[in-house]
Amino acid sequence: MIGLDAVSKSYGGQELLRDCTWRIGRGERIGLVGPNGAGKTTICRILASVEEPDEGRVHRDTGVTVGYLPQEVTTGEDRTVLAEALSGFEAVWRLEAELETLASRMTGPTADPGLLETYGDVQHRFEALGGYRLEA
Repeated sequence: MIGLDAVSKSYGGQELLRDCTWRIGRGERIGLVGPNGAGKTTICRILASVEEPDEGRVHRDTGVTVGYLPQEVTTGEDRTVLAEALSGFEAVWRLEAELETLASRMTGPTADPGLLETYGDVQHRFEALGGYRLEA
């Protein structure tokens, strides 16, 4: 579950969200519909932690992640649509890179036995964030 609790947000004196509270349950799909400037993008950016609310807070259940792909994408021609969509999961990719680094360090002749525990912790976080399912 993810939700907003009494969230407010303004830009330049224009109030977009005031005391906004709602929840999206696990497995639910929603659509945000409204005129330009109504705050749809702002809500998405707040849910994805790209922006912070002026007041209130965002609640996420453990393991819930939000990917955010901006409306105006500036990308090089060498990136695929899939690569662009997956770029919203930066925290997952950092953990994947950390797993690769730890794996290579564990195979050396002077491997630290404590690395296995660290690897397990990082792997648990990676799995909790859906790292093994993202490209499936």
